[in-house]
Amino acid sequence: MHHRSETEAFRFVYSLLLIFLFLLAAIAYFFVYRHLVLPSRPETAVLTEQKVFAKSSLPLREDVARFLDVYFNQTDLTGEDKQRFVLAEYLRFARYSGDSESEQWLLSRFVSAVGQVVAKYENGETDFSMEEQTLAGLYQKIQ
Repeated sequence: MHHRSETEAFRFVYSLLLIFLFLLAAIAYFFVYRHLVLPSRPETAVLTEQKVFAKSSLPLREDVARFLDVYFNQTDLTGEDKQRFVLAEYLRFARYSGDSESEQWLLSRFVSAVGQVVAKYENGETDFSMEEQTLAGLYQKIQ
């Protein structure tokens, strides 16, 4: 009978040790995932880009050039990220009011082209060649 209680005590201590190790592994996984995996996700970079420029104080031409730089030159954007970026910027630029006649012309052409891109995104289309030609033309004019 004495042998049986030692075995039960050993099993109890062994069970507690396993539970402790499992909890320790779960906590370690949480911190590794939170600090290593989440920051490397590309969505965070895109959302930061949108937040930084959400209240831009740049002149219209420079702000449009910034958008076009990101649109044409940022290669790490996935399709969904680019769609969110274009939609957020479209909504922001739609509230602009051009001061001069040349700014109003630029703004109307730009918002129109970006609006067509947004409409195509919403319809599930993937051919943006016409809109990108228009945007590239505007990009050349403002530089």
